[in-house]
This record gives sequence, C-alpha cells and structure tokens, in this order.
Amino acid sequence: MTKVKKKGVKTICLYGIKILFLLCITFVTFEVCMYRADNTVKLLPLLFIIVLVLGCLCLVKNFAEKYHYFFEKYLKILLFFYLLFTFILQIIFGNQVRYTPMWDLGSVYNGAISWIEQGNIDNYADYFYYFPNNLGLMLLFKGYFTIIHAIFGTRIDYFMTAIVLGSVAVTVFRFSVIWISKKLFGNEYAVTAMVLLLLCIPLYFAAAVFYTDIMSLAAPALFYLLYLYSKDANSFKKKVLWYVLMALIVACGMEIKFTVAIIVIAVGIEIFLVYGLKQFLLMASINLIVISSVFTAANYIIYSNLLTREQAEIQNTPYLHWIMMGAHGNGSYNPADYDFTRSFTDIEERNEALKAEIINRYRELGISGTLELWKEKTIKCFGDGTYALSDFLDDEPVEESIWHKWILYSSENYNDYQTLCLGVFITIMFLMFLGVVSNLMGKNILTAEMSALWIAFFGVWLFLMFWETSARYFTNHLSVMLLAALYGLSNLERYLRCIQKNIYK
Repeated sequence: MTKVKKKGVKTICLYGIKILFLLCITFVTFEVCMYRADNTVKLLPLLFIIVLVLGCLCLVKNFAEKYHYFFEKYLKILLFFYLLFTFILQIIFGNQVRYTPMWDLGSVYNGAISWIEQGNIDNYADYFYYFPNNLGLMLLFKGYFTIIHAIFGTRIDYFMTAIVLGSVAVTVFRFSVIWISKKLFGNEYAVTAMVLLLLCIPLYFAAAVFYTDIMSLAAPALFYLLYLYSKDANSFKKKVLWYVLMALIVACGMEIKFTVAIIVIAVGIEIFLVYGLKQFLLMASINLIVISSVFTAANYIIYSNLLTREQAEIQNTPYLHWIMMGAHGNGSYNPADYDFTRSFTDIEERNEALKAEIINRYRELGISGTLELWKEKTIKCFGDGTYALSDFLDDEPVEESIWHKWILYSSENYNDYQTLCLGVFITIMFLMFLGVVSNLMGKNILTAEMSALWIAFFGVWLFLMFWETSARYFTNHLSVMLLAALYGLSNLERYLRCIQKNIYK
C-alpha cells in the first residue's frame, strides 16, 4: 500500500513538472511574440523565418531518416568535420569582430594578464572584492594563459588566445547537444541538432564574447550528457565514476557562473522522482563533496595570493543586493542600488537594510505589480534572440568588418539581424511548447525522460524573475532549450499531416 502511494505521489510530481513547464513556456513565448523587440521586428518577416526554420528542420529530419544507414555508419566522421569546421569558423569570425574588453570582462581579462605579467591584480582588486563571483573566470584565464605562455613563449596575442578558448567552450557545447540528441532521440535528431545549431547565428560570434555566459555554456550540456551515461552504468563503481565526472564539470562551470547549479538541481529532482531516494543521495553527496572541494581549492589560490578574506568580507556584494535590484524597474542594472548597498559600513546593518528594501519594494508592487514586473523581466531576458552578445561587441571595435554592419546595436542592418535571430529563437520556444503539450496528451512518439530539462528551463526563468535581469543570463542553459525543442519537433510532422488530411477532406 505504501509503495503504491509513493508511486502515486511521484507520478503527480512528474505531472506537476509538465504543467509548470507548460505554463512557463507558454507565458514566455506569448510575451516574446507580442513584444517583438519593442515592435521593431515586423510580424510578417518573423513569421516567414519561423515557417522557413520549421520547414528546414523537418526536411533535414526526413532526409536523415531516409538515409538512416548512411548516418548510422558515418555520423562520427561527419560530426568530427562539422565540429572542426565550426571551431575554425568561430575563431575566424571572432577575430573579425575584435573589440576592447571593458567593464566586467575588462577586469577579468586584464586581471588575468596582470596576474601573469605583474604577479598581482592590484589595479583590479577593488572590482574583485566587490564581485568575487568573477574570480573563477579570472582563475581559468590565468591558468590557460600560463599554459600558452609555456608553449609559445612570452609574446602571445591574449585576445586571440581567449577567442580560441571561447571557441573550445562553444564547440564542446555543440558536441554535447548533438550527442545528447543522439542518445535521447536517435541519429536523425543528432543530424537535425547539427543543423539547428547552425541556424543559431549568434553562436558564430560567441567565441569573441569570452565572458561568464559563454564560458559556462558547455557545462550544463556536458553535465547532462554525462548524466545520460551514468544511467547506463551497470555497476556501482561506474556510476560513482560518472557522478564524480559530472560533479567536476559542474563545479568548474559554477566557478565561472553560479547559475550552472540549476541543471544540478534539475537532474537531482529527476533522479529522486524516477530512480528513488538512494540514487538521489548518492548523486547529491558526490556533487556536494566535489563542488565544495573545487570551490575551497579556488578560494585558497585566490586568497593566499591576491586578496585578503578580511577585506573581502567588508566589500563583497551580498546576494541580497541583486534580489533588491531585481525588484526595481525591469530588474536591470541600476547604479543607484549599488550606491545604496555600498553606503553602509556595518555588514549586519547593510543586510538588514537590504532585506527591508526588498520587502518594501514587493509590498509596493503588490500582486499585480509583481506580475507586471515578471512580464517586463521575461521580455528583457528572452525577447532579444541575439543572446545580447553586442553588450560586448560594441565596446570600441578594433576595426570595422562586414559583420559590424549587422551585429552591433547601432548598426544599419541590426534590425534585420535581430529579426533573423529572434525568428529562430521563437521557433525553438514554439517547439518546446509543442513537446510538452504532446507529452501531456500522451501522443509524443519519443519516450525520453524530459523532466530534468523542463525543470532546468523553469528554474532559469524563475531565478531571473527574482534576480538582476539581462538578455545574457539564460545563455548557459541554451542547451536545455535546444533539446526540449528537438523533443517537440518529433510531433510537428504528425500535426501537419493531421492538418493536411482535414484540408483535403
């Protein structure tokens, strides 16, 4: 009797996840379509691109099904050349859109160079005291630049070196999405994923934007891929090994951008609901130990060489600050909020003041105001389509290239570029919606367990509703969206055939 009840509760929870994801993706897609980049993106061209992308994906999937044996035999070879080609292309495009790293990226990038060449980060110490969340990326750059120095000598092009690392991150991301598609859905979807990734235009320029969003892009995807392999482990030792590798990947990702933790939580919930408490405790304990160890080691390197813990305790920006800032306007960066947070000399007084201000802001908003805020933040986060790469690319470009006429906010063809990017992005969201609807109706032809991916997207959205808002902050979970879209693609043709039959009737 107890087992039946437990099974019933888990089934209800899994059903609840689908409902939450459905409500979330419906809301996000609707608001993005209605807003259309403040109506600068015209409806008809947008619809044309959406239909074109859907048609392209269906054709590719049918082609891959028709030549199933060819792709089964040569998929690995094809994937190798695909990844090599995109890796090189990303470096070439990245070099063509060179800019001057400024603000946060400038501090991280130049801080790493200063650490190597001067042995300290004194000129950037204040920045890292205020924003210790970016120490992980600086540590990565320092280690990477040091290796490049050892191989090629002291005269290196730091920017190009960083572009190569950015291209590695994007390439690992591409590989992970494609291989997950193969494992979950089959070879035809792996081929379709390759084309879908080619249609995500901003990825060609992403290697040059080697900030936390892009540099953590591969971590959730690779973590989830390793999780799929852990499911196939036929012994306790192998499963533990997979969990350790998962934890190492996600720990490094979290050091770069902490929101990577959302995929860990999502997978943990799926493991608990599908595989039981023992597996959940095993996975959770291994991740907790490994992640804590990596964070401890990173902090030791930083605070034994560059900064002091005493000063960090005084200057570190508390998490409450971003929650407070996220409850004002549309949740974007607000200099006045930084002035407020830094006006306190007593830490306890500051934290109490921040709590009081958060409560006051939400009290003033009320329920209707909060919902309106969430609408504004949803549009800000997901209504762009370009992954907001031009936040960086327009920082004093080194020289003008043909791409600058399209990808910069102030460029003459930016509206056309954004229309193309947003069309692809809305297509992805539409397919995500289609996937969960067909699953709820019990008509999805694919049997893959999607709970973790749906939870992860909902988790990212929910986090951003309470945090500072930016069109970049969802980027490291783009893999979740792409995989959920491919799951939805499986039913698109079935719906189209039904429509076609009704027309001919």
